[in-house]
Amino acid sequence: MAAPCKDFPSENATSVETTHRKTGKSKSVPKGHIKKKKKPCPVTEVRVDRSVISKLHVLNKELEAVRRDQSLSQGTRQARVNQLEAQIQKMGGLDAYQAASKHGACCHGNTTTSNWVVKQLKMFKVKPDGVGQRLRLLDVGALDNHYHKHSWLDCTAIDLNPQTDRVIRADFFDYKVEEGSDYDVVVLSLVINFV
Repeated sequence: MAAPCKDFPSENATSVETTHRKTGKSKSVPKGHIKKKKKPCPVTEVRVDRSVISKLHVLNKELEAVRRDQSLSQGTRQARVNQLEAQIQKMGGLDAYQAASKHGACCHGNTTTSNWVVKQLKMFKVKPDGVGQRLRLLDVGALDNHYHKHSWLDCTAIDLNPQTDRVIRADFFDYKVEEGSDYDVVVLSLVINFV
């Protein structure tokens, strides 16, 4: 009888050696373990989301450029502003942008900014001063409050056009912080695009 090959587990093995297809590293997984795969989104949905986001960025930048262009007569400038605003509204405006961003983040496997922020806070050992305290975090331009699941963070999520009740409707430039209630962390992810 031939010796068992290491690539094929014996019948009484409790784990199986597998090799990661990208890194080539091997690891042991329980026998019978089936890795759950995310349901892939159709490529067309990815393209639609990216297209909406890109087009709205272009239109918003063009709109701001036209508003600042002093070489245009007031009538020409206003006509162009109206035309661009109509195009933006036809696409769905800020609601469409946020819906595409939110859909892209949850469906296409993109990581949310909160994952990166939490990783950075841990890496740089940014933590509350005392036991039982929480870091105060202000998330500006939040699609959702992704920090609520972290018990060591006290997050206030604000947006001009909130998509969920976990986000407060507020303009960052007008947002009032109570005396003595400073924030330890302020997150401004993809906010500069709209300033």
